[in-house]
Amino acid sequence: MTNKKDLKSNSNYFLKDESMKFVGIGLMILAAVLFYFGRGWIGYILMCVSLPAGFLLFLLSTFGRSSESDIDEYIKKATENLEINVEEDKNFEKRLSKHLPVETAEVYEYSDGVMLKKAKNGSIRSSVYTKSILYPLDTALFISYRTISLVSEDKTEEKLEIPYSDINSLRFEEEHKQLKFRKNLFRTRIDTLVIEYSDNKTLCLPMQSSVQTDTFVERINELIAANK
Repeated sequence: MTNKKDLKSNSNYFLKDESMKFVGIGLMILAAVLFYFGRGWIGYILMCVSLPAGFLLFLLSTFGRSSESDIDEYIKKATENLEINVEEDKNFEKRLSKHLPVETAEVYEYSDGVMLKKAKNGSIRSSVYTKSILYPLDTALFISYRTISLVSEDKTEEKLEIPYSDINSLRFEEEHKQLKFRKNLFRTRIDTLVIEYSDNKTLCLPMQSSVQTDTFVERINELIAANK
């Protein structure tokens, strides 16, 4: 069961402004300067105000708020056990392609309504995360994916096997989007793997396009063509 305290801390990661911490540190430094170099009762009053105010701001911005490493650990735990244990399922192992590796994708989702924050490395994190694993089998594509919210108990999970003969289209779609969260604008590129298959069904998986994933899609399309 999801720890509601963790969800609240994750929410504060997106909501609490990092600048509050630096203002708090600045006020504490000011208090130290006034303590050593201040003169008169005005300096004393300013020191007595700035020290507790700075300390309070620092506490509010630091505690009760997930760090980036906390977010990473939360995602790791929330997306574990998604893989198929091929050692236990010998039949599944026999069906795995010997020429095409399993493809795993882990990405933040960017859509209207999500919380957003720029990470220290410049990337954009969001409050929704998806992990997908694509297993190329002998006659079908097996997909296991899970979408989680970092700030609520919302979760979507599915495992499905789609015969290559039923797949009409497998392709990447790219979209450049500008999203707003609070007062900040975020410009992102959204890559989506779109799978159209029998009975007009469509499965859209967020997946970052790369040389590796593009090659994977190309090889799967060859298997689709061979099974038509």
